[in-house]
Amino acid sequence: MIAAVGALDMPWGVWTDTVRQDVEVCHGVAYPAPIEETDAIVLGDPEYGAALDGGTALDQAKKALRDALDSFDRAEQFR
Repeated sequence: MIAAVGALDMPWGVWTDTVRQDVEVCHGVAYPAPIEETDAIVLGDPEYGAALDGGTALDQAKKALRDALDSFDRAEQFR
């Protein structure tokens, strides 16, 4: 079960990459533009910022879920 919690990073990463690609298209910057130029524009976009903030929320939720699962495992040891 803990491994499944860790696996949540993959779909979030794929989704965030999709958001970044959409933002790049919206601003007219994309590969093969120099990454420094692209990053400055994309990181300033509120949609991409919100996607990155979602990663922070996901990390917090994963920690809470791992903590809960650990608590359940400890409780089961006393049965």
